[in-house]
Amino acid sequence: MKKQVLLTILLLQTIIFYGQKRLDRITIDTEDAEVYYNYNSNNLHTESLFYFEGEIDTRTSITYNTNNKPILIVSEINDGSFFTNEEKYEYTYNVNSQVDEILYYSWDETENNWIFEDKTAFQYNANGKIEVLNNYHSDNSLLGISNFIYDVSNKLIRIEYHDNPNDWSLISGKDEYTYDTNDNLLRILELIDENNDGNFTNDYKYDFTTYNNNFINSDLILPVFTEYYSIGDYGFNHMLTNLVESSDPDVNGNFTYSYESVFYYTDVASVENINKLSINVKPNPFKNSITFDIPYGENYSIELFDIQGKLIKTYKSKTIDTSNLSDGIYIYKIQMDNQFSTGKIIKK
Repeated sequence: MKKQVLLTILLLQTIIFYGQKRLDRITIDTEDAEVYYNYNSNNLHTESLFYFEGEIDTRTSITYNTNNKPILIVSEINDGSFFTNEEKYEYTYNVNSQVDEILYYSWDETENNWIFEDKTAFQYNANGKIEVLNNYHSDNSLLGISNFIYDVSNKLIRIEYHDNPNDWSLISGKDEYTYDTNDNLLRILELIDENNDGNFTNDYKYDFTTYNNNFINSDLILPVFTEYYSIGDYGFNHMLTNLVESSDPDVNGNFTYSYESVFYYTDVASVENINKLSINVKPNPFKNSITFDIPYGENYSIELFDIQGKLIKTYKSKTIDTSNLSDGIYIYKIQMDNQFSTGKIIKK
């Protein structure tokens, strides 16, 4: 199955000083390649341009539904004279606005039309995290299964891949995730079992080498990727700036350096330029519950973070139960349409 890196990031309280950060470009050193991301006036990612040796190689466009969810992603390749279609992804969503299925198409130059290749169906656990991905051929026969395994704090620690039609219980490959003390993703190690004997060997490695810990994910503006899941959903707490990839392990499992990607962000707006929502919070300090006096409307979300910037939970109620929280300082972010409010609260 295809994988592509997406990163998420930013520390909530720093919006007061820094504003939002938007990922605009990624450079890849040994490949003489870079990717530029274009956004519309609402900061929705609408186009990606992949440059190789100074020329545009691939162009990708994104279409959204009325809820600002991507529903169509089309990639075109530069054949030297003009762009031709290459790949297409169609997204559908369930009643919880989670991705339900992704249909993948390739372009047939001979027939001059799209060919349906496969689809991926999603299953979620009770915490809203992806639990199982079932990948199907165009004839609806099973192509592969991916199982997502989390630790007690809901961090992704492993993905197991099953693609042997003679025995779907066999694990043909797995990705192992490790984190630092700030819950930043440190490494993804891809392993394969070539002989189906339960012995896994190194295949590929991602090392997330540098973070800017001044920012967490909730205020970072990010591009949409064409894949059905992204590692950014499962571990990034702070702003990633450098990623090193390694491949071609020797007989001892030692990797060869492939390339380093560097991520470049743009300051989008300071707090003075953002339509800030006026919120009263009471009581503060609080004990077993706290109420956010949101003035109008029901289309809002309340995110609660610890002082390190780690998301604790997202709420849809104005009064939240805090009896299970330890004493200390917390950070909230309320988003309602194009308005927001953020601040610190204290439990004593």
